Amino acid sequence: MLLTTLMTLTLAADPAPVMRVQATGLNLARRADAVVFAGRVAEQSRAFCAVHVERITPEHVGDPRFCERGMARETLHVLPAEHRAAFYRAGGRRVLTRLQR
Repeated sequence: MLLTTLMTLTLAADPAPVMRVQATGLNLARRADAVVFAGRVAEQSRAFCAVHVERITPEHVGDPRFCERGMARETLHVLPAEHRAAFYRAGGRRVLTRLQR
């Protein structure tokens, strides 16, 4: 019990880093905008993981792609469902996958 409390306090004192990707002004149903957003997600996940890989994916520190792909997946997951679906239909996911190779 004490260990759990100490771990909770440690985590509360050191909040998890947050990755943000700008999507304002983009219509993810348009292919060109989906491509722009995919590029931003790839770039931000690369930059974010360059700094936070040890904290986000400590078991995969030697392979930053694991962190980058996970953060990209989380970014898409927090999009409203209709925006995420539009992004997929416009081919944004395929572009993102190519950018993360």
